[in-house]
Amino acid sequence: MGVPTCWIIDPLGRDGWVATPGMLVEATDGILRASGIELLLAEVLE
Repeated sequence: MGVPTCWIIDPLGRDGWVATPGMLVEATDGILRASGIELLLAEVLE
């Protein structure tokens, strides 16, 4: 139970991370991913 993936977004730094249980990974390629979903960080920050 719970949330398997969480996106963390810093609008000031224009950075994003993908958090899963036990792991935090920066989206260095600018794409936030979760369970087959891909979202461009630039689109979120528009």
